Amino acid sequence: MAALPGGAARAAVSGGGARDVVPQARVLLREARVSVMALTFWTRLHGVLSPELAGHLTGMGFDPAQLFAAEADALTGPSPV
Repeated sequence: MAALPGGAARAAVSGGGARDVVPQARVLLREARVSVMALTFWTRLHGVLSPELAGHLTGMGFDPAQLFAAEADALTGPSPV
């Protein structure tokens, strides 16, 4: 319970009920979703860009710009989270 901000743990223990805790829990969940989306965005694009910048995709027979565009399109679509 100590992880809830703004005294939500005290409200839950003291009988404040779910009405006090639920809005704060929603904020925490929204922040967690944003963090997951940001981390996913960074790792997927980093995973595409790093090999290109290092020259590891040279000679593979495809356009790295299309791979990057496909990843960016996949990441900006509907949220899987």
